[in-house]
Amino acid sequence: MEKVISKIVKYILEKKYPVFSDVQVTSVRDYERYIKYNIFLTIDYSDFEPIRISGDWDILKSEIKNVIKMSGIDNYVNVYLNFSDEE
Repeated sequence: MEKVISKIVKYILEKKYPVFSDVQVTSVRDYERYIKYNIFLTIDYSDFEPIRISGDWDILKSEIKNVIKMSGIDNYVNVYLNFSDEE
C-alpha cells in the first residue's frame, strides 16, 4: 500500500509542486487494528518558504489526504516535511 500512496502523492506533486524532490511513505500499526501512513515530502528549505508563506502548505496537505481517501484508502494519513538541506 505504501507504493500506491507514494505514486499518488508523486503525481500530485509533479503537477502542482515540482520543487519537492522525494516522497517516502511508512506505515505504523496503531492499537493492533489500525494502520497509519506517514508521508515524508523532501524539499529544500529555501524552496519551501514561499509555499509556507502563501498558505499553500495546508492546502497541499489537505489535497493529499483527500485524494488518498478518494482512492479508497480510509486509513489515517500524516504528512511531514524533510528538508534536504538540513544536516
